[in-house]
Amino acid sequence: MREIAARSPSSLRLPVAILLTTLMLVIPQAAKAHHLQDSMQIVAHRGDVQHYQENSLAAIGSAISKGAHWVEIDIVMNLDSGNLIVDHDVTCGYNQHSIATSPWWVLEAWCHPLLLDEVFDEFPTAKNWIIDVKPTGDTAPVIGDAVRQAIHDRGLQNDVWVTSAAQSILDPALTVLFDVKDNSPIKTMWGKCPDVYSCNTGSVTNWINTASAWGFDAVNIHIAQASASTVAHAATLGVTYSVWTWHSGDWPLGIEHQKESHHDLAYQYGADMFFTDFLDHSLETLGSKGHGGNDPHHDPNCDPLTAKRECY
Repeated sequence: MREIAARSPSSLRLPVAILLTTLMLVIPQAAKAHHLQDSMQIVAHRGDVQHYQENSLAAIGSAISKGAHWVEIDIVMNLDSGNLIVDHDVTCGYNQHSIATSPWWVLEAWCHPLLLDEVFDEFPTAKNWIIDVKPTGDTAPVIGDAVRQAIHDRGLQNDVWVTSAAQSILDPALTVLFDVKDNSPIKTMWGKCPDVYSCNTGSVTNWINTASAWGFDAVNIHIAQASASTVAHAATLGVTYSVWTWHSGDWPLGIEHQKESHHDLAYQYGADMFFTDFLDHSLETLGSKGHGGNDPHHDPNCDPLTAKRECY
C-alpha cells in the first residue's frame, strides 16, 4: 500500500485558494498535458441505468461489458464504520436512515449497502472509474482522504478520476477535491459551474480558469451551459471538458425525446467526455458495439427476496 504523505488541513488550504481567486479568474494558466485528444469518451452515468438500477453491480457490470470508456459511481460515507458506500443519496431505507450518521448495523439491516470495496472486488480488472463523492456536513472533513486512500490501496491512482459538485467556492465539495488531490496523481474533476442555473459563457470561462489555477484536471458542465467556445478555451489550458445532463424531465433540456440529442450536441461542441444515461445510443453513435444483453454478470437464478441486494 502506498504511503500518502502528511498534509496541511484543508481548512487552511481552501481560504488561501479563495484569496487567489480574483487573479486566477482572469489569467489563463499554462496548458497541462492531460487534455483528452481523442473522440468524445462516454461515461456511463451510475452505470447502465437505462436497463438496471443505478449504482448497482448490475448497472456497473453491464456498462463495462458494453464498452463504456468510463463508469461513474456515486460515493457516500458512513462515519460509524468508515465504509465508503456506492449510493447517490444521503439517506436510505423506508425510514430514511442517515447514511453518514447511522450505526453501521442499522444500514446493514435496513439498507443493504453496496461497498466501494465490493465493486472493486467484483471487477478487479476494471480501471476507468469516475468516482463522484457526495459529502455531507458530517463527512466532508474526512471523506476526501478516505476516497484517496481507497484508490491508492487498489493501485488505481493513475486510472481513477474523482469528481464532486460544488456550486460555490465555499462548497465543502471543493474541500473534498483538494483532499483527494493532495500528494496524489489522482485526477480531479470540478462538477457543475457555480450557480449552475444561470451560468453564461463569461462565467463558464472564469470557472474553467479557476479550475485550472487550482490544479483540477477537468470540469463537468451541464449541456445547457456548454458551448464550442468554452470547450476551445478549456483545451488551451489543458483542462478536460466533460458534459452532463439530467436523466429526469425536470429540466427544459432534459425531456425524454431530447436526451439523445444532448449527446450529439456535446459531440458537436467538441467535448472530451459525456455523462450518459442512454449508453446504447452513445456507444452506437461513436461506432462502438454493445453486447445486446449478453451480460456476463447477469445471474438468472437470483432471488430478489433473499439476495443481499437487488438481482442483476
